[in-house]
Amino acid sequence: MKHIVVCLPFARDYIYCDFMVSWTKMFMYARDKYNLSLTTIVGPYIDDNRERLVRTAMPMEPDYLLFIDDDQTYPANTPEILMNHIDSGKLIVGGITPMKETCAPMIWDCDDASKEINLWSELEGKTGLVKIDGFGMGGVMIHHSVFYKIDPPYFRGDHADSWRKRGEDIEFYLKCREAGIGVWADLDLQFGHITTREVRIGDQPRKKADS
Repeated sequence: MKHIVVCLPFARDYIYCDFMVSWTKMFMYARDKYNLSLTTIVGPYIDDNRERLVRTAMPMEPDYLLFIDDDQTYPANTPEILMNHIDSGKLIVGGITPMKETCAPMIWDCDDASKEINLWSELEGKTGLVKIDGFGMGGVMIHHSVFYKIDPPYFRGDHADSWRKRGEDIEFYLKCREAGIGVWADLDLQFGHITTREVRIGDQPRKKADS
């Protein structure tokens, strides 16, 4: 059976119930279909966490690495859907996650290196796979060969600049683009993002508290 190593960076010292239920269903769904392993890490810097997860996962001889985040929820068959896309020739594929504040999907156009432009206004209403520049790392599957095609560090961040314009995820995707590796989003595969409630694509944005 194919081997998927799930890479999970913990951002806090507790686990959301909705995430735990989601992960359990994902793990149970995998039985007799594919091997699903889990590697985790806790640390203050997300770029360093993701880097260390890759270094831990690769010696486990995965066919695919699946990054998930502990503040999201996933359909139980998420690994299967993404694996099928990769087996059809895509090297990096993920579903779409809403931003916590606006509920608009995090799908980015980064042709302008100084900023990230949300593409949802152009993609809303479309279905299937679309090629993009990048998105969040929660729910992204990467073929193991990608980490032989680009040089480490795979996730670059500036710890001295907490307000940097691009996160470690976009830095990774831009590095992949330089190596000729495409990034694809499955617009039909949607994830939840957990705040004090789970938000879904199309939900009404939360109102800011009056100042």
